[in-house]
Order: sequence, then structure tokens, then C-alpha cells
Amino acid sequence: MSQLKLKGIITPLVTPLQENGEHDEEGSVKLVNHLLKGGVHGLFLLGTTGEGPSLSPVVQREFIKTVTAQVNGKVPVLVAISNPCYSQSLSLAKYCSDQGVSGVVSTAPYYFPLNSSEVKNYFLKLANDLCLPLLMYNMPGMTKIHYDVETIVSLAKHDNIIGLKDSSGDMGYFHQLLNAFQGKDFMLAEGPEELLAETVMFGGDGSVCGGANVMPELYVKLFNASQAGDVTKIRQLHRKVLELGDAIFSSGGYGSSVIRGLKCALSIMGICEEHVAPPFQKLDKREKQQIHGFLQNNGVLNS
Repeated sequence: MSQLKLKGIITPLVTPLQENGEHDEEGSVKLVNHLLKGGVHGLFLLGTTGEGPSLSPVVQREFIKTVTAQVNGKVPVLVAISNPCYSQSLSLAKYCSDQGVSGVVSTAPYYFPLNSSEVKNYFLKLANDLCLPLLMYNMPGMTKIHYDVETIVSLAKHDNIIGLKDSSGDMGYFHQLLNAFQGKDFMLAEGPEELLAETVMFGGDGSVCGGANVMPELYVKLFNASQAGDVTKIRQLHRKVLELGDAIFSSGGYGSSVIRGLKCALSIMGICEEHVAPPFQKLDKREKQQIHGFLQNNGVLNS
């Protein structure tokens, strides 16, 4: 089915919200324009950074519709359809297809523990039932389900399963995947942006970088330098990625810190408000000042 080719920096968008929890269409349009101007290679909606599991079906669909209309085919748009309820995943996938989404992304259903056989059977059924290309999503920190390499290799034989987004943060595991798929047409991207350079230099296809919501050009430059093997430039840009993480992702637990920090930064930049879905809360004054200082010192507020 699939002719979709993915490579480069795929930004996992935050989902702009109004204070009442409804979708912020104006903020979403500004965010998409900011990312396209920054040169990213694809957009990923409703994942962890996008607070997908915390949003109502109405908000999810409004966000998808706004983004796809604004992108208008300029870059691929991916949407997470992960849900413990299989029919809900299919329903969202059908809506994605109707809106011109390029492909969908899914974890195995979370809540109930699954063995490798159950993971394999789930993805095979999903791939057979979908009308869009499928990218598997390995997020054991959130789902408590980990995909072994043998299962992924087996699933990759299905024509509609085009790749894997690995957010395990386990680079040893990712290297096993790189070795298993060397020379094969199967997209491998990692989630922790601190691993971007290593991923690309060892043959990975790209990275899903939350920080690219704020400074997309930085991550595109690091991807390009990594492809070129420019070690001097890689070190310089990688150091800036680490500084961004320290400044913006340092408050609260994993997931919460990334989402709250990114939305705070984007609000300072005038792109969207910092409202987050329950149970998360906005950052305090000290935390906001830290982020403002980073943005000011790096010329983000002057661009």
C-alpha cells in the first residue's frame, strides 16, 4: 500500500489549547507556519508531546483538520492513533484518511500487559484493517510494553508497516534494530533528541524531537551535520540541544516537563498559549523566567 518515505526531523507538535480546554485553532496555525519556516521534514500529532491520550475526540479531530489544511501537502503529517480500544483507533485512523493524513502511528494497546505474540497479532490486525501506512511506536516508559527485535523484524514483512519510532532511550537496543534492518526499506527513528546525532551517523533515518517545536532550525542543522559527518558542527549543535533540554525540560516528571516547558516557551514566543490538559499545570514564575532567559540569550525572541 505505502509509498510514504520518511526521513529527517519529524516534529511532535504540542496541541495548542484554550483556557477552557478547547482547541486553539489560531495557535495551531501559527505553530505549523513556524515549523514549516524552520524546515522540518514532517509533523507528528497527538503523541506524548501532543498530549494525545488526554484530549477529547473532538479536540483531536479539530487539531488534525487544522494542521492538515495548513500544511497542504508540504510535508508528511503523521497522527498517533494509540488507544486501548481497538475500534477507537480505527475510527481515528478513518478520520485521518479523510483529512489527507500521510500515515498513522500506534503503540500496542496499553493498560493490559502483553506478550510478544499478542503484540505481533495486534499490529498485524491493525495493519490489515488500516487504510493508511502504519509506523509502530515503542514507548515502554508510558505503555509498559516493550517490543523485542525479533517481533519487529517479523512485523516489518507486512507491506503496510513502514517503520518504527523508538522512544525507549536504549541506544543499545536501537543499534540492534539498525543492524537488523541495514540496507532494508524500513524507517527507524528515535525519540530522545539527545540521541539524534548518534542515530543518524549510525544509519537511522531521523528523529522525533520535541525541542523542534521551539527551535526547528537547530534540529534540522544537526540532522544535516550528522548526515554529512561534520563532527565539529555536530558537537556545537548537540551542545545547544542539551542546553535547550536543560532550560525547557527541567521542571516536573518526564512527559509533564516536556509538555509544560514547550508550551511555556511557545507562549513567550507568541505562538500559542501555555494551557495544558489535566492533570498537568502551568509552570511557576521562576520556571518561566528560566525559559525566557534561554530564549532571549539564543536570539529566539529577536527572530
